[in-house]
Amino acid sequence: RTVYQSTLPYGCIPDGPVDLFHQFLTHAHTQWLELCRRAGECLSQRRFEQLKSQGKSPETINDLAKDAQRLAGLRLSLASQISEARKFIEDNKTMKDDPDGNRQSVLKFLAEDFESGIKTKLDELEQMARDLLQIVSKSVYYLYRRCMLTEYRSLRGVQSARRELRRN
Repeated sequence: RTVYQSTLPYGCIPDGPVDLFHQFLTHAHTQWLELCRRAGECLSQRRFEQLKSQGKSPETINDLAKDAQRLAGLRLSLASQISEARKFIEDNKTMKDDPDGNRQSVLKFLAEDFESGIKTKLDELEQMARDLLQIVSKSVYYLYRRCMLTEYRSLRGVQSARRELRRN
């Protein structure tokens, strides 16, 4: 590999098609890591908003459900991209005829670093979303219960007042 000054993330001219594809996968992996980082920030912001509203924000459950949906969509997208990358490596003749044997290292990177690493990040994000959803659901449940109890007490008060009026 020869290193050159470049405005691209990698300033190397690839040695061949396998090396070029490895650079592409490395860049895609970096993009996925950034996407997971931003998703984590978004969930942290949701947690902050939930604490700030003391669990009384009615939109929070819908927002968290949408976040969980987006994470499921990301998981599907990741699976599709990994599948296509494997297929490309296995079906492409120039990849199969790699004289340096770099093909195996690319497959290893794809399985161990890219797929496994990003799946772990998505698992963590999904767990965070589930935890937040559970906390918010409990908050809403207790708020609902408190409202029902207050309503019940006021209803009992009204009924008691009616009985008093009837007696007099």
